[in-house]
Amino acid sequence: MDGPQGQILSRAGREIGVTIAGPPLDDPVRPPEYRRVLNQMHSDKADAVIVRDASPNYTYRRDIVALTNEFRLPTMFPIRDFVEEGGLVAYAIDIHNLWRRAADCVDELLRGRKVGDVPIYQASKLELIINSKSAQRLGLPIPSSLALRADEVIE
Repeated sequence: MDGPQGQILSRAGREIGVTIAGPPLDDPVRPPEYRRVLNQMHSDKADAVIVRDASPNYTYRRDIVALTNEFRLPTMFPIRDFVEEGGLVAYAIDIHNLWRRAADCVDELLRGRKVGDVPIYQASKLELIINSKSAQRLGLPIPSSLALRADEVIE
């Protein structure tokens, strides 16, 4: 995997004995390219998929969710919207709250507040969201210990 996020993920995988691999997406990144990559992962008998928080992934989230479900690939998503679309699980910040806070910052700047006086906000909490219907479709039981720790289980 490339980039700092990919390197961290690969290192973490090695530490727990998990191989992190996957064919790269080629340009242009559009639904046929996602199909190619996920089909390859399915053919390679991947145990699971982790979708990164890249903007094209969000743009094509419905396609990605449909394909991971079609290929029966358990998938961890970066934003709850994927799980609301039928994806299995997300461990994510509340992106909508970040957008609201960004709008507040823009509002303050447009009202004349100096850039240095606008507070910086960084999300400090990750939420675990599980889609129980998706788990059922994939034949994956949700252990009660995991369901109890989840911030939300979507039925």
